Amino acid sequence: MLRLQRPLLYIVPAVLALSIGASSQTFNDSVLKKVTQEDADAKAANQGKLPTLPAADHLYRADVYQSNRLFSEAREHWLVFLKNYPDDIGKARALFGIGRGYMWERDFAKAIEWFDKLQPNHSGTKEGREGLAFKGASHVRIGKHLEAAKIYEQYTVMYPTGERIDSAHLNIIDAYREAGRYREANDWIAKTRNRFTATSTETNALQAKLRMELHRGLWNDAASTADAALMLNRFQGSMATVDEIRYLKAYALEKAGRQKE
Repeated sequence: MLRLQRPLLYIVPAVLALSIGASSQTFNDSVLKKVTQEDADAKAANQGKLPTLPAADHLYRADVYQSNRLFSEAREHWLVFLKNYPDDIGKARALFGIGRGYMWERDFAKAIEWFDKLQPNHSGTKEGREGLAFKGASHVRIGKHLEAAKIYEQYTVMYPTGERIDSAHLNIIDAYREAGRYREANDWIAKTRNRFTATSTETNALQAKLRMELHRGLWNDAASTADAALMLNRFQGSMATVDEIRYLKAYALEKAGRQKE
């Protein structure tokens, strides 16, 4: 029996930087050890509390901790930074970092709260763009697919040339499909194909359409969609392969009673 796996949301690739800008670096063990010791010494001299440091130091140390998946330690620096430097240019970076850390800890409700703080005051920053995209992903993770679809739609309106504009379109399709809103999913498949004609993103949209039609038992439609993907022949850089599409087409034909084909 064919097992159709649920496609992963395109917003969450297998390897994803913890943050952006300086905090997307990887800091080695010696850097982490140095920062950890400096914090321990500072707390020992300040009754166990993290003292206020220069803004750049808080941001740097938070980045070191975040890149090593020490999210609570990173948050400690960002929270002190936000309290003492509310107008600093690094505010958006701190807000995004806290939200991203909560996502890694799978506390999606808290992540959403912090991503909300990026809008509207920081909507023009890269952190604002990323925060909106990850806010959508967080809603998906807690099963709020319709809310996620609306957030991704907001991204397409606010950031039509944003870094994640292609994945935003694909995630809208996935979110509506997960919610059982197939008409809306098909509408966005059409919009995605029109926006990303003759690209691997169009292939991804066709793959989503094909799997949705198989799930719904629309065997003849699925075979036609497979033909469209094969004719497009834009598999490099996509989530699909030629062999997968051919196999799914054969499966659809078999289920439609078209065994000879």
